[in-house]
Amino acid sequence: MDSIIIGFSTPNKFNLFSFLIRIVCRSSMSHAYVKYHDDYTGRWVIFQASGLEVNYISEDKFKTLENIVAEFDLPVSDELKLKVVRDSIDRLGTPYGIKHIFGIVIVLIARGFGKKTKNPFADGGATMVCSELAADELIEVGEGKDLDPETAMPIDVYNFLVKLGAKRL
Repeated sequence: MDSIIIGFSTPNKFNLFSFLIRIVCRSSMSHAYVKYHDDYTGRWVIFQASGLEVNYISEDKFKTLENIVAEFDLPVSDELKLKVVRDSIDRLGTPYGIKHIFGIVIVLIARGFGKKTKNPFADGGATMVCSELAADELIEVGEGKDLDPETAMPIDVYNFLVKLGAKRL
């Protein structure tokens, strides 16, 4: 049995985009990521949608850029971990979903009025945002069927994991 980790963070330095996410979502986090241990290299690797695309970074480098707010350990079989890692690798270079973010703003406005709506700019994974990547991997491991990756914000993924009873590290 192995595991993957879903984590949440904020930048070490002021970042307007992160600040706005935290204000709008009333949250202490603005970023979600997927982390796993690469046994071949002996390193923890973080997959994320940030900057201009889906990328990966070593945990050591990530910690110089981000403050980790929370991490949850999800036990998975070796086969399932391999599937998640392959899926993440296949997404490397996927453009960051700028229009997707505008769609999430519309979803959040609708939520404010007690309405539930789909993201009007969802593109089926042609672009990605961080919480979409994390939610997709939760679905991949069989835990996120009640999450909508195209409307989820980091706080939504976090609250889902808490409700799930996932082990917080």
